[in-house]
Amino acid sequence: MKKILQILLLTSIAAIVVVGCSKKEAASDSILYLANGAEPGSLNPQKVEGTPGSDIAKALFEGLTINDPVDAHAIPGVAESWDVSDDAKTFTFHIRKDAKFSDGTPITAQTVYDSWVLELAPESAAPYAYLPASFIKGGQDFNSGKIDASGLGLKVIDDQTFQVSLVGPAPFFAEVVTHQSFAIVPVDVIKEFGAAWVKPENFVGNGPYVLTEWTPQDHIRVKKSPTYWDRDNVQVEELVYFATSDGNTAFNMYENGEVDVLLNSPVPNDRLESVKNRPDYHKSAQYGTYYYSFNNAKPEMKDVRVRKALSMSVDRQVLVDSVLKGGQIPTYSFVPPMAGYTPPVKFDSSKIQENIAEAKQLLADAGFPNGKGFPEITVIYNTNEGHKKIAEFIQEQWKQNLNINIKLANYEWKTFLQVRDQGDFVLARNGWLGDYLDPSTFLDLVTNTSDQNDGNYDNAEYNKLMHQAASAPLDERYGLFMRAETILLDDAGVMPLYFYTSEKMFDPEKVGGITLNVLKANNPKFFRKLK
Repeated sequence: MKKILQILLLTSIAAIVVVGCSKKEAASDSILYLANGAEPGSLNPQKVEGTPGSDIAKALFEGLTINDPVDAHAIPGVAESWDVSDDAKTFTFHIRKDAKFSDGTPITAQTVYDSWVLELAPESAAPYAYLPASFIKGGQDFNSGKIDASGLGLKVIDDQTFQVSLVGPAPFFAEVVTHQSFAIVPVDVIKEFGAAWVKPENFVGNGPYVLTEWTPQDHIRVKKSPTYWDRDNVQVEELVYFATSDGNTAFNMYENGEVDVLLNSPVPNDRLESVKNRPDYHKSAQYGTYYYSFNNAKPEMKDVRVRKALSMSVDRQVLVDSVLKGGQIPTYSFVPPMAGYTPPVKFDSSKIQENIAEAKQLLADAGFPNGKGFPEITVIYNTNEGHKKIAEFIQEQWKQNLNINIKLANYEWKTFLQVRDQGDFVLARNGWLGDYLDPSTFLDLVTNTSDQNDGNYDNAEYNKLMHQAASAPLDERYGLFMRAETILLDDAGVMPLYFYTSEKMFDPEKVGGITLNVLKANNPKFFRKLK
């Protein structure tokens, strides 16, 4: 199965696209209606968490580089080109002279510098600041308040030239820069309006679209920007993103012609059989992992034997075959395999009965023979029928295999993120889609400097290996990553469950530009209405 995923991950998947009509006014050739999943917690790209928010952010903001619609490699955005030093430690970006914000303000190298400094500033508390901090020279020290911005490896050469010095060789850095944590934002507008700067009446962006409406828990409407440098190649005049946490509601909207695309709303499990052979159902491999976060700081989860017992006693194969049914690949590893990287595997999924027997012994050794005396804990997840079914399956597995009882609690997306980010949980649903094709996009999540480390995993040797990998020669990096992931899995720091597949619903004869690639990197500037 690993080989199957690896082959898929290495295969560029041809671009395909989507469109339709919303809760729809009169059908329009110039409007695309999309079921976008949960309501985004923010539209500020420096605050966005989760795919629904990041997909909208791609419509409203553009970084120095963006993802190619077919295979997700980096192509020019605000930077028309870039140079890479021979040692892959210095990138020099050349900024277009016609790049502007939606209020007409020119974008220069100083604009980029100010945006990145704001992202990294400790007072910003940006959830993904760890990503640029882990690459940019001085980034971690600045983000932790140890140095000021003058110590960062960022340099304004002139209005059109911006240079970045990295902590180590990273020839793929242009791919990393496509992430929203490297967004270019209107710093002066942010200072003037504070958090309200992303309201429609105050909004200023630099992407192919501008924000015109935001009705919370209903829809967000964006309109083609007249100041965008590549506006002539943006063909859809307006996009309407519907907030649809309930998969059945989203699917019914699609079937009724109210939306053109199921963009981030997966097909409900009980509908898969009826649609999987239809020409408007599209599925591909995805560089992503669905997992549960143990809160390693909570008393109930501090014992590694307990964490291992919980992880070993869940039959991933039954989960994907009987519950999910979408071709997902069961895993006990955290990082999906890719060319050159084979993740360590700590358990043999074909020996589930042996795993369960070992899990029972571990739980007994931890003081809970046959589950006796085990504390009642709660698994939290964001409101979604699929997440609910997975949680219920795990609840049943732990009752059946370990004789322990757990509670389940669901929250709407924004509240769920707040609870998880604050560490106010014992076990939480989690998932990660790679931001670029490199193991670090997963393993950096659980270092002691990562704001995404909601489970408070902290192992000194793991952190040391990840720090070494950041500046190691290219031929040593993967070996360091493999050693680090082995430690993470030995510690049962997280509980991986399966590798994602990506699925969308749309009629390829009506919509174009919506692509299926391993990074799920859809840029709305490429969306097309074909009929």
